[in-house]
Amino acid sequence: MSLTASGPRAKRRGLVELVVIIGLIACLVVALASSPREKAPELTPEQLRAQQMMDRATAAGAKFARIAPAAAGVVVSAAAGDTSEMIKKMAPIEIEQLNERLAENPGNTQLLLERSRLHSLAGDLEAAVADITWVLNVSGEDADLRVRRAKLLIRLGRYEEALTDNRIAASLDQSWNLEHQFAEISIGLGRYQEALSLYKVLGTEEEDFTVAWGLGAAYRGLGDEEKAQAYFRQARKLEPTYCHHWKTSTDPGYHEGPHYRFADFDLY
Repeated sequence: MSLTASGPRAKRRGLVELVVIIGLIACLVVALASSPREKAPELTPEQLRAQQMMDRATAAGAKFARIAPAAAGVVVSAAAGDTSEMIKKMAPIEIEQLNERLAENPGNTQLLLERSRLHSLAGDLEAAVADITWVLNVSGEDADLRVRRAKLLIRLGRYEEALTDNRIAASLDQSWNLEHQFAEISIGLGRYQEALSLYKVLGTEEEDFTVAWGLGAAYRGLGDEEKAQAYFRQARKLEPTYCHHWKTSTDPGYHEGPHYRFADFDLY
C-alpha cells in the first residue's frame, strides 16, 4: 500500500520545512537587531518633549547631588544662628550658579570677580587669585584689582607678590590707604623694624586690636618679648577672639594660639 501526498510522511516533511523557515526568520531577526542602525527613528513631538523633560530631570538631579552637602550646611548654620558660617556654606551654591552663567558667557569680568569673592569666602584662595588674574590680563591695570589680589596673596603667604601688587596699586591711585597691608607684608617678610614703624602710624593700639597685635608681632620679631606680650594682651582685651598668624617660617605669633579671625581690611 503506497502513501499518498497527504499521508503521514508528507505531514512530517511539511513540519520540518516549517521549523526550518521559523529558524531562518529567527536568525534574520537576531541579525537585524544586532546590526548597527544607520539612523534612529524620529521621535514624535510628544516623545521629544518627554525626552527633554527626562534630560532636564537628570541634569537637575546631578546638580542637586553636587550642591546638597553645602545646602544642608546652610540649614544647620542658619538654625544655629551662625551667620558667618552660613555665608561660607552658601558660597559653593552661588559658585555653582555662577559657573553655569559663565559657561554661557565665559568672558564676563563682573561674573569672574564675583566668583573670586565667593571663592575667597569658601576658602579657595588660589581659585580666587586665578579669577582676578584672568580679569587683570584681559582688562589691563586696575588699582582696585591689584589691592584685591594683594589681600589674597597675603593670606596665602605670597608676600613678595603681594608687595608688588600693593606698590603698583599705590602708583595707579594715590588715594588708596595701603599702610595696613604694607605692615602685614613687612611682618611676613621678616622686616620687623619696618613693620613697627608702619603700625605706629596706623592708629592707636588702645583702640585698634589689629594694630596692637601687629605691634606685638613686630616686637617679638625684634626679640623684645616683654613688649610683645603687652601688646598681645591689649589686642585680646579689645577683641578676645582675634589672632593673626603670618604664613612664614619665622612666624612671630605662632605661640598665641591656632585661631585666625579676619579683620575688616582682609575682606573686599
